[in-house]
Amino acid sequence: MAGDELRGWDTKRIDSLRKDFLRQLERRGVRASELKACGRRCYLCTKEHADDEARRWLLGPQAESRTEYRVRVHTKEGVSTYVVDRAFRAVDGARWVVDYKTSRHEGSDVDAFLDRERERYREQLKRMARLCRVPVQAFTFRFCADGGSRTFYAVGGR
Repeated sequence: MAGDELRGWDTKRIDSLRKDFLRQLERRGVRASELKACGRRCYLCTKEHADDEARRWLLGPQAESRTEYRVRVHTKEGVSTYVVDRAFRAVDGARWVVDYKTSRHEGSDVDAFLDRERERYREQLKRMARLCRVPVQAFTFRFCADGGSRTFYAVGGR
């Protein structure tokens, strides 16, 4: 979706991909007993991104955008490769790092869950921002199929 800058991503196209989602999941080793539920989550997550303006903004055309950006880091211990889900510079100049999570929440207090997850992933997001080698003003993580997200602002950010 981000690679296409959302061009052509509408409900009709997403509906037409339902069988493709299942085939791709099966090829990647998802068990037959879980295939239908996983396919539905892929469909819902994709549809949510096409239908929601904030999500469309994250995946749409942005300056200096990178999707599935591989960063190789050399340390004393060896070489590590990290993948940043999405990074870009917004019109206002703010650098954004987006990290997608597939955690599910089945309780009633989604806001409390998202706040806990924000703390859980805070250091990982900061590390990803450093890997991008640019001053990042905002970084966010998104939860698919829960409709939730949390955004952090770095020191000196917005």
